[in-house]
Amino acid sequence: KFFLVFCTALCWFNPLMWLAMKKSSEDLELSCDEAVVVSLNEGERRQYADLILRTAGDGRGFTTCLSASASALRYRLKNIVRPARKHVGALFVGVVASLLFLTCGQVGLAYGMGTGEAYIYQNEAESISLAKVTQTKEEARKVIQCRDEEALTNYLSSLTLYQAVGTYDCDSEEEQLSLTYNTSQGTLGVILWENYVRVMPSWEKDLKEQDYYVSGGLDWEKLDGLFNW
Repeated sequence: KFFLVFCTALCWFNPLMWLAMKKSSEDLELSCDEAVVVSLNEGERRQYADLILRTAGDGRGFTTCLSASASALRYRLKNIVRPARKHVGALFVGVVASLLFLTCGQVGLAYGMGTGEAYIYQNEAESISLAKVTQTKEEARKVIQCRDEEALTNYLSSLTLYQAVGTYDCDSEEEQLSLTYNTSQGTLGVILWENYVRVMPSWEKDLKEQDYYVSGGLDWEKLDGLFNW
């Protein structure tokens, strides 16, 4: 309650803060009730409800005494005398947990929007050269030739990328393109798969690789037209 009052004092001009404090105070009171009545029989719960009724509105100090709101008081007394079973809440939590488990690995967090020119080529696209391109598909790998290196560089530079939180495993059944560039600082590795780009600068000691999500997805038809298969 000290913390709630502190936050309200900081944001006294925001009506939502006052509403949040009111709702939080009621939640604190209900939480205390649940902790008390969890092991009480019906008679003891009624005695506790009578105590709450007699002390309602006593807000002295930073305690969990009930506010003077009549609706909150009725709700609190009802839950003390006849606590409701929370099957719906448990079901909701179970459904959410199941969905999070099922989508694990399919949903990623991303931040920091930028261009491919900045994230992939470090704004030095003109000073690097493509040394090797390897295609990986269904665990088979082969070296291929790029028909138009300038068009490939321009396309990757124009991509809108978001920095992904963490790294992701490339699906071995999906097509992947591994690009190796020679730069003034060393070798730059770039892997393209699905809608992601992985950048692996050999000269970085602290950060070996960084994954980026491609906004709108990679144009694989365009990429296929840039290589000799």
